[in-house]
Amino acid sequence: MPEPTVIDLSQNTSVLGPSQSAVDAAAREVTRANAYPERQYRPLVTALARLHEVGVDQIVLGNGAQHVLRVIAQTFLAPGDVAVGLTPTYPGYKNATGVMRAVYRSVPAVAGGYDEAVWIHAVGDARVAWLCTPNNPTGRPLAHDAATRIVDALAVRGIAVFDETYRDFADEPGSADGLAFLHAGRPVIVVHTFSKLYGLAGLRVGYAVARPQDIAAMLERLDAFPVNRAGPAAAVAALEDARHQAESRRLVLDGRRQLQDGLSRLGIEYFPSQTNFVTAHFGDAAERVMLELKRAGYLVRSMGGSWGLPGWVRITVGFDRHNAAVLHAIEGSLHGTRA
Repeated sequence: MPEPTVIDLSQNTSVLGPSQSAVDAAAREVTRANAYPERQYRPLVTALARLHEVGVDQIVLGNGAQHVLRVIAQTFLAPGDVAVGLTPTYPGYKNATGVMRAVYRSVPAVAGGYDEAVWIHAVGDARVAWLCTPNNPTGRPLAHDAATRIVDALAVRGIAVFDETYRDFADEPGSADGLAFLHAGRPVIVVHTFSKLYGLAGLRVGYAVARPQDIAAMLERLDAFPVNRAGPAAAVAALEDARHQAESRRLVLDGRRQLQDGLSRLGIEYFPSQTNFVTAHFGDAAERVMLELKRAGYLVRSMGGSWGLPGWVRITVGFDRHNAAVLHAIEGSLHGTRA
């Protein structure tokens, strides 16, 4: 299949795409599209319970991680409750909090990450702590020791939500592991997705791992059919395809290094990333850089507006040729700007 004219590096999705086994599994289920899906697709729930070494009553499936986050807010937040989140971070946490008429308390990031001392103070009366690690859009992880102290500081009925959407690409020692807290019986919910490593963003499969009582409460508020037939079947096949997972991760880690090395060579500031994207600072030249990249056939994402990082641009890691072309276009754009 020929490569598309425009390469979308704005969505943090996989340029590698899904494994063939996942495609085949989805295709088989499409032939039965006349029948409603299971509310919680048992083969996938069982596979995830085995993967994370938890009971099947500790998994809930949703229509992508974003849907799971909304269900968490609907389950654990009431009007006037406090939820704490990083700034900047994924806007979905603030949106989900606002829908429940709860109070969203923002904690400014330091060097793109978590200021432990401020967080410990901020969560003392919080019902929910939204912990995006590694964080979108800065790519920075929360250290495990800091996470321990934040969880310890939560209010009596507080719950820490570890959104680990990008954790599959993290290789920095000492990063927080939400499942370790869960296995220790702590009040945490761990959110994952099949959109990134597994290349299934279009099939919308996300899930949460939590204590049985928390999963039971979420299931009470879950839609009748939160997932379709094809997505969960593809997800089961994706979990079984270790070779595709390894290739997806290798592509991101190598490409991330290629982008960061190139940005360093050009003297451009960026957040050292633990995700499948790199967010770089172009200041007043950001719009010009994005326009030049679009002319070269690459879409990237401005981090201004609701993201709260004016002058910064987020670039999803692509194949080697994509990363090289992006760096070349950036270099040409900046030479024109500086001239």
